[in-house]
Amino acid sequence: MSGNTTSMRGDTNNDSMTTSLIRQYYGYFNERRFLDAAGLFADDADVELIPGERAQGGSGYLRFAHAWISAFPDATFAIQQIEHRTETLAEVYLLATGTHQGTLDFGPYRFRPGGAKATLHVRELLDIRNGTIRIVGTDRRPQ
Repeated sequence: MSGNTTSMRGDTNNDSMTTSLIRQYYGYFNERRFLDAAGLFADDADVELIPGERAQGGSGYLRFAHAWISAFPDATFAIQQIEHRTETLAEVYLLATGTHQGTLDFGPYRFRPGGAKATLHVRELLDIRNGTIRIVGTDRRPQ
């Protein structure tokens, strides 16, 4: 889960703490520690991980994680780059890989399994304040 970290600002101390939390967040997903990852979210966090659907807090994250793992049981996220845009906002570029073995119910889209190994470039925007994730949004593109 290596990757480059860049700052568009200059506050490297805060960037370091944010980067650590980001690495922990994706590490928990890869280790299937979904409850630990959910605990990183503020209760009123705005979570938009499924297109067109908003959820809140850790329960919103759990819904996403279980939908993703149902479709891609071996899915992992590798951090390619973290760009700190503001004091609280980080843009995270990821490479998601996994074998498509179950139906992915992704909001308005339903992807039936084909057994193929899939690779997606993912960009997530995370707003991190006081050590918790407050807002998360996603953009996924197949490769």
